[in-house]
Amino acid sequence: MWDVQTDAKAMTFIRSYILGYIDEADIGRMERYEFRKLLNAEDIYELCDNIRELTIQAVSNVDIRRLLNNALTKVDRRFNLRRIRSSRECSRQECAIKIKEILCDFYNSCQLPKDSLEWINFENPRACMFIFSALIEREYQSNCYLEKYWTKQYDWASLFLEESPQNIISVKNEIDKFFNVWGVSAEKKNQLLCELKNQYHHVCKYHRPEEWLSNNSDLTQLAWTYIKNKHYNNTCPPWYEVHANSKLTKHVVISTFDLILNERERDYLMLLMSKHGAQQKYRAKAGNDKPVQVTIRKSIKDMLVKKSQ
Repeated sequence: MWDVQTDAKAMTFIRSYILGYIDEADIGRMERYEFRKLLNAEDIYELCDNIRELTIQAVSNVDIRRLLNNALTKVDRRFNLRRIRSSRECSRQECAIKIKEILCDFYNSCQLPKDSLEWINFENPRACMFIFSALIEREYQSNCYLEKYWTKQYDWASLFLEESPQNIISVKNEIDKFFNVWGVSAEKKNQLLCELKNQYHHVCKYHRPEEWLSNNSDLTQLAWTYIKNKHYNNTCPPWYEVHANSKLTKHVVISTFDLILNERERDYLMLLMSKHGAQQKYRAKAGNDKPVQVTIRKSIKDMLVKKSQ
């Protein structure tokens, strides 16, 4: 009935949506606990078994079917499970399949139009990295843009999303997948996407880190290390850590600046990083040579100058 290969995104979305709904549903504490326990899963295969069990129980268990029905009709009354029940005219298996079809239709109805995410493409690494890092930055950025969206539905790990994609195409794929499996209505997804778009149009006007890194490409690794030590206090996000030395090193450094809301804090970090880079360049150029100050008489100095000409 449910299959990991074909239904992984739909199952992840349904689990995310229902977990968010039961927190505000008018049900008892034990009933809420049992639902959470039923939907708990460490990986997509365990989730598949749990969603399959939930679907089968919904055929004969009036309470489960009522909760599912209320959860779906809260968004759209078309998705009604009240008429589905075990009867002589419909076998339990057939009823379970109908419930699955309604759940999948509900999942599809909560998806954004296909062209909604086209402005985020891997040909613009800065946009991709900003959107990805803003979405996942919950544990590392205290003043992130998206704090109001951080509910139990918004849990990167429970959505089975990759925290440290290896290349820009994978980053884009994780962004697309997030908007597929995040368990909220299409309207709320669109609100978040519009907010991200507005924020990106604001931060992309700040070019100092990008220009500095372009003019000092030999200091990219040094900049990455400096940001890790000074900004993240050596505890940086997985998406930052994985690109210590890769094609995306420059872009994760830029994304760190893009995520800083306070402009003074951002400018100060930029100033410190550029000063640190200039110092390292000077030291590298000087090598082992050290300036020595020698005191001599003016007559000897004038003689030396004359001989040097």
